[in-house]
Amino acid sequence: MNSAEPGPDKPDGGLLDLIKTRRSVRRYTTQRLPEDDLLRLVEAGRWAPSGSNRQGWVFVIVDDPKYLEALEAVAPGIIGRPAAVIAVCIDLSGKARDDGDEELPPMDAAMAAQNILLEATALGIGSCPVLSYDSPSVSRLLGLPEAIRLELLIALGYPAGPVRVPRRRRTMAQVAHKNRFGCPPEGAAAWDGDDQT
Repeated sequence: MNSAEPGPDKPDGGLLDLIKTRRSVRRYTTQRLPEDDLLRLVEAGRWAPSGSNRQGWVFVIVDDPKYLEALEAVAPGIIGRPAAVIAVCIDLSGKARDDGDEELPPMDAAMAAQNILLEATALGIGSCPVLSYDSPSVSRLLGLPEAIRLELLIALGYPAGPVRVPRRRRTMAQVAHKNRFGCPPEGAAAWDGDDQT
């Protein structure tokens, strides 16, 4: 790899650096999140790609302490008293239901969630995706109609303390193959600094 090109120890200020610093945060300060930042996170989510450009996501922002407390009671995966939660849902009415493709909605929600997680990191907001919840209870609490299916929750808040970024990752040669399985790309080793396991 050319020494001028970015690598694991050469930050370039780009998206890859942001991806490498994003962590799941489970301890938050008591500071509320500005409404504008919450809407910015939803904006990031709605610009995610979606199968057949369905754009079937629905986002429910929860920042009322009363609702957050009720949500925590039915979602044990929410840890550390977040300032807000975004419920990432999929609208299964209309085209999404008619297509009969059950694989696309979870992927659409996952791509929207990743956008939200990365934008939260860019804004200095801690985030944690949550799948540990009682879906019927959360759906009732949020008033979701039958055609709106909850896919995951994202806990949000300002981190209480420094966020450590673990550097250990499997080597590039362990995860990348070129043309056929078992054939690592020639330049793979150059990406493995002190971050491999």
